[in-house]
Amino acid sequence: MVTVSPVRYQMAMNQAEYQALDAVNWSALKGMRLSPLHYRHALTTKREDTSALMMGRAVHSAVFEPDRLPLDYAVYLGPVRRGKEWDKFKEANSTRTILTVDEYERACEIRDAVRLHPLIKSILSEGKAEHVITWTDPQTSVACKARLDWAQTRRVVDLKTSRHATDVRQFGGDAWRLGYFHQLAHYASGWAVTHGLQFTDVTGCIISVESAPPYDVAIYEVSEESMVSAHEEVEELLRALTRCRQLNAWPGRHLAPVKLDIPYWAYPSAEEIEASEPEWMKH
Repeated sequence: MVTVSPVRYQMAMNQAEYQALDAVNWSALKGMRLSPLHYRHALTTKREDTSALMMGRAVHSAVFEPDRLPLDYAVYLGPVRRGKEWDKFKEANSTRTILTVDEYERACEIRDAVRLHPLIKSILSEGKAEHVITWTDPQTSVACKARLDWAQTRRVVDLKTSRHATDVRQFGGDAWRLGYFHQLAHYASGWAVTHGLQFTDVTGCIISVESAPPYDVAIYEVSEESMVSAHEEVEELLRALTRCRQLNAWPGRHLAPVKLDIPYWAYPSAEEIEASEPEWMKH
């Protein structure tokens, strides 16, 4: 692992180099939302590079660094990813992520949908892509890192693909459950520290695009209240992480018996009870 300092990085950095930085990013920290045990497991277990993850990276490259797409990704034309032909292709492209024709075409289609949106041009007119920053959290002294999709002077931008991209209510629920608000808050915290700003000086924006045709796009400007709420939870997770490190203890979610009730929606209403009563009981 590479030790980091509070100074932000401005050089190009590939995924392997970023992963080697000895600091906490949101992808790891979000495990603390379940338990320290889950965090520790994720930290010490190699994550499988699935097709979904590769596709996600390809979409980000296509949108924010389109010139790098043909450099960092190779397209395999074979029918199946096995056999001598596949092994030979994989060896020849060992430094690149390999996509199928369908995956590459979908990444390009999503890129076009995003970049053709009338408001995206103004966002991408200023800033930089895949910007790596490192910092020391002021409250806990935990070394942190982040790789920002797009960074502007006082705004951090994140790109998400979703089945519910343009459904504000559904996407909002997904965004909190999956930690999208928290990820932006983590980014904003680091951006504020490394640029001498207050946390509330940095705004958060999510570009959300449908993961299937017609690839509709929504641009969500996250409210200050939501950013602050997410930031407070991130800080609590960092404090919990600090305690676990000090004690070298990584407990699971429940340390005592938990009372379990049937869910509220399973309780029948008075009308349902009356309707289910046998006729002879109603007289």
